[in-house]
Amino acid sequence: MPERIHPYVVAFTEGRLGREDVRGFWDCTGRVVSDYQRVTSAPGGVYSARAVRRFLDRYFLNTDPISDALLQSLMELKRVLLSGDTDTITTSELNRLQALIDELKELSLEIHPHASRSFFRA
Repeated sequence: MPERIHPYVVAFTEGRLGREDVRGFWDCTGRVVSDYQRVTSAPGGVYSARAVRRFLDRYFLNTDPISDALLQSLMELKRVLLSGDTDTITTSELNRLQALIDELKELSLEIHPHASRSFFRA
């Protein structure tokens, strides 16, 4: 997991992340998807997995690039959650991803007051 994301996840599960930080995390995540759609073109409404990786590596993860194994895992997760195959993502799937991000934000804010008691810690 990229070093910039991990501390937010840990802080959230320990109940140390403020509501505005939770909201900001999901808003930022949603902007990544919006930015991708805004600055890239999709011939036929289809983006390759490699094109998505290049975008993320170039603009967001340049010091911690996405490995082939992580890309494959992310695309498999995409297939399960959004449909489609593991080689591409469509504009329709990106729109569903935006809706999923919004839903995860709302769910995160609902459980926020209980986060420190909700997550298993060894």
